[in-house]
Amino acid sequence: MGLNENAFRQLLFRARSAFKKALVGEAETAGLRASEILSIAARKAAKESGKYISAAGAFLLVLAISVGVLPNLSQPAQEQISAPVPAATSTQAP
Repeated sequence: MGLNENAFRQLLFRARSAFKKALVGEAETAGLRASEILSIAARKAAKESGKYISAAGAFLLVLAISVGVLPNLSQPAQEQISAPVPAATSTQAP
């Protein structure tokens, strides 16, 4: 990376701190087992996912409508009018 050892250690420390904050937020993790930390991270992710569910749903709705409507806009409307066919009558001469 072209850094001296101290600069690399400081960068690594900051990266780990940022990752931990993104993973578990401000929760205290000192003395916790890895499974407990992952449990905190999973609860945080579940709580934050609710913020984006409605936006994702609206996006998917617009996407589904556009996929269904846009292809039909490029094709000209074609009317098919069918005239009723008269019933065949038999004309036999006596």
